[in-house]
Amino acid sequence: MRETIEATRVDWPDVPTSAWALGYSFVVGQSLALFERGTQPPEDWLISIALSVALVVLGAHGVMRARMIRFWLVVAVVIIAAVGGVVSLFVAPSAWDVLELGLTVVQLILLRTYYRSEWFALHRQNVPGAPSLAPIMFVAVLVGVMGGMLGAGSNGVSVTFNVGS
Repeated sequence: MRETIEATRVDWPDVPTSAWALGYSFVVGQSLALFERGTQPPEDWLISIALSVALVVLGAHGVMRARMIRFWLVVAVVIIAAVGGVVSLFVAPSAWDVLELGLTVVQLILLRTYYRSEWFALHRQNVPGAPSLAPIMFVAVLVGVMGGMLGAGSNGVSVTFNVGS
């Protein structure tokens, strides 16, 4: 019995460099957005940060554990961002748009590289004994916090409700 347990053990590789680079590319993206747009009013931070952290960590955890629905949802969001970046370049081109589109393309390349990694394959096969994701999840939390502080862009959609008699 002991021999079978030993035979099924897998030496898990370290978290792929592509995963770390992907996480930090989102930190860079949020930093650029914060620099460009600034923050929202501090009184709105608490709820916004909590929701943003929850969404980012949920997505990041799914990507890291090769949960295909969440992985492809993240891929779809990044593709939509790339399409939006291309459209933005045609409508009102700016250096920010070029920089953001370039970063989005890098993120797509990193997602593809991560998808092809041994780490991803082992998770797809549900091989037990994977190392903790806590260190890379801290990067996801940072991205979520930054996203929750982010102010609305000047070209964003604005919705106003007027309640009166």
